[in-house]
Amino acid sequence: SCALMAGELWCWGAARGAAPARLGALRLGQVSVGAGHGCGVGDGRAYCWGANAKGQLGNNSTGASSAPVEIGAGVGWRGVAAGGTHSCGVTTAGKVLCWGENQNGQLGDGTTAPRRIPTPIVGTGATTFTQVAAGKGHTCALATSGKAWCWGDGFAGQLGTGLTQVSSEPTEVAGRTTFVRLALGDSHSCGLTSTGQGWCWGEGRFGQLGDGATNDRPQPVQVRTTESLSDLASGGTHSCAVTRGGQVLCWGGNSNGQLGDGSRSNRSRPVLVPLTGTVTAVGAGGAHSCATGPSGAFCWGDGRQGQLGDGGGAARSQPGPVTRG
Repeated sequence: SCALMAGELWCWGAARGAAPARLGALRLGQVSVGAGHGCGVGDGRAYCWGANAKGQLGNNSTGASSAPVEIGAGVGWRGVAAGGTHSCGVTTAGKVLCWGENQNGQLGDGTTAPRRIPTPIVGTGATTFTQVAAGKGHTCALATSGKAWCWGDGFAGQLGTGLTQVSSEPTEVAGRTTFVRLALGDSHSCGLTSTGQGWCWGEGRFGQLGDGATNDRPQPVQVRTTESLSDLASGGTHSCAVTRGGQVLCWGGNSNGQLGDGSRSNRSRPVLVPLTGTVTAVGAGGAHSCATGPSGAFCWGDGRQGQLGDGGGAARSQPGPVTRG
């Protein structure tokens, strides 16, 4: 797990220990954590760190780095996303570039060849983008128009095109819905609208689409809640959202307590996470979740590798505070 505290990057978990530790002297404005690596952007410059066997750090090597390395020097970056073993970024000019593993076409360059340096996606014409999100083996980007485009592994319909197949080139998500934010899990995708609605598509067998069912959906379906949402995050087989009232809702797989409702039961509709105080942002990992707000950071779910930041190594089905190192 990683969090930005006054612009400083703090991380905890498998490679950093069970208590947060500051990662270098970088001051970042946005950070994303994948399966074994992370990336961030600060002052228009992008950095990645961690595992690199597939070239997911984007520095033209396959050697891991415990310190952030700059990628795409000279490129102005708006945001980055770290997926399973690949990464993508969107530039200040609205272009999307990807690097790392490409077995399922998740780099969107029309091939399945891995790339060690940022490589432009193809097939989107003059479309410009504002955000990119990365899942385990697929990627989605948010166009300036609000339409979502997805590519890569689509076996469960996580590309949202109505089909269940791999695509090495970006394809527009079906339907008329436009979004302001995208979030991707292992094999599902979600989007947040400007009116606070959540929509999800892809694998649904754990209830991670939030529509009250456990079916895969190859096109977006609305998350079943009457609450208006302000933030959205997707983990391995679950998703979480922040309501405009500052509460957290989660749904989907719950074998490690990652929904935070005190149980280990999967939920196909959003359930309330018992948190004291208001929350402004939420994040989701493979099988854990975290939220931040004025009263600090809290995590719940799988903690066996220290990813809950509480100094311990056990799972927890309700939120607990992150202890700053």
